Amino acid sequence: MSQQMHLATILLNGPMGHAVGQWRMQGSFAGYSKKYTTLEYWQDVARTLERGRFDMAFFADALGGYQNYGGSIEATAKFAAQYPVHDPIPLLSAMAAVTKHLGFGATMSTTYFKPYHVARLFGTLDHLTQGRVGWNIVTSFNEAEAANFGLTDAIPHDKRYDMADEFVEVCEKLWSSWDPDAVLWDMESGVFADPSKVHTINHHGEYFDVQGPSQVIPSPQGKPVLIQAGQSDRGLEFGTKHADLLFAIQQNLDVMTQARQDITRRVEGHGRDPEKVKVLWGIMPIVARTDDQAKEIEAELYRCVPPEGGLAMVSGHFGMDLSAIDLDAIVEPRKIEGLDGLLSMFTEDKIGRKITFAEMAQIYASGIGMKVVGSPETVADRLEEMFHAAGDGFMLVTSYMPGCLNDFVDLVVPILQDRGLLRREYTGDTLRGNLFDQVART
Repeated sequence: MSQQMHLATILLNGPMGHAVGQWRMQGSFAGYSKKYTTLEYWQDVARTLERGRFDMAFFADALGGYQNYGGSIEATAKFAAQYPVHDPIPLLSAMAAVTKHLGFGATMSTTYFKPYHVARLFGTLDHLTQGRVGWNIVTSFNEAEAANFGLTDAIPHDKRYDMADEFVEVCEKLWSSWDPDAVLWDMESGVFADPSKVHTINHHGEYFDVQGPSQVIPSPQGKPVLIQAGQSDRGLEFGTKHADLLFAIQQNLDVMTQARQDITRRVEGHGRDPEKVKVLWGIMPIVARTDDQAKEIEAELYRCVPPEGGLAMVSGHFGMDLSAIDLDAIVEPRKIEGLDGLLSMFTEDKIGRKITFAEMAQIYASGIGMKVVGSPETVADRLEEMFHAAGDGFMLVTSYMPGCLNDFVDLVVPILQDRGLLRREYTGDTLRGNLFDQVART
C-alpha cells in the first residue's frame, strides 16, 4: 500500500453530485451567478484541488435521467436527482489549461460507445493534458440510458461486462498500435512516421471488429489510467483484471479492511501485482472549525434531501419503483442485478440498526461513502486511521460546492501534510506517475 495517501474527488457536471439537494445548501455556488455552467467555475475547482495536492478530479456521468420512480422522470427533474448532467469531457482540457499536475478522470460507457472512438478520445486527451487523464470504465445500468440509445431494454449485467472485457482489449491494442519511436518528424526527408512501426490490429471478436491502427500518435502515458468502480462480484472481477485504480465504497472500517483483502486476492488471481492497483475509498468529509459546527452542516445536508427526490434517486440506482413500496417496511438484502453489493451497505444505519426504506432513501441520497464529520483534527484523525488500515487514499464525495473542497483543502490538508500523510509537492509528471509515486522526468 501507499506510503502517503492519494486524494481525488468525484464530481458531476450538474447542480448536484451524490447528494440530492446539495444545490440548496447554504453557500452552494457562492460567487458564481451561472452556477456550474461556466469554465470559470470549473477552472476554480481545478485550482483548488491542485492547491490541495489532489491526484485527480474525477467526473462521474449519466446518459439519461432516472424514470423508475412512478414510471416517470417527474421527480428526478423536479428535485435534481442526479439530473440534469452536462457532458464532462469538454471540461477536461479547460481545467488542464490552468493546472500543471492535477489529473482528470472521465467516464465513458463500454455499452453505448465504440472502442475506436474511446481510444481516440482518451489518446487525444492524454496529449492535451500532457499525460494527466484517466478513463472511468462503466457498463451503464440505467434503463433510461438504454432507451436514449435505441434499446428497448438494458443489456443483461454479465453480458455488459463480457462486452467490456473485449472493449478494453481492443482499446489496449489501439493504444499500442504505434510503436513508441514510430514518429520521425524528419522535415528534410519528408518522412513523418516509420510505417513499419504503425500496425493494424485486425481485431475480430464476439462483439467488436476493428481494423486499426489508431489515428493518435503515442501519448505521454501511452494509455490513460484505467479506473473502475464495480461493486458486484462480476464488476470486481473486471476491475481487478483491468484497472490501475479502483474506486470502492464501504460504510465502516472493518468491512473496508475485509474488502481491501478481497481486492488484493482478486488482483493476484489475475496474475497482477497488488502494488500496481490503487484503491481509493469513497468518503464524504464534512469539516468545520469545531465538531459541533460540522454536525450542523451534516444536519443541514439531511434536511436538504427532499423525500421524493431521494426516493427517485434510489429507485433509479436500484432499478425499482419505491413509489409502490411501503416506505415504513424494513430494508432487507435482495438480489438486484449488478447492484446487490451496493444495496447491502444500506440496510442498516451507522450504529447497526435496521432501517426503513424511507430512512434508507434519506441516508443514501445524502451522499454515498462513509461520512467523516468534525473539526479539521477530527477528520484528519479518522482519515489517518482508515488510511493505515486499508490504504491507498480517498475519493472525496462533495456535500456542497465548491465550499466543501475549499474547506477541506484549507483546514484538513495542512494537518495531513504536517503528519507526513500527504505530499507537499507533486513528484510525478503524469497522473500515473503521481498515483504510483514515480519521480518526474528531468
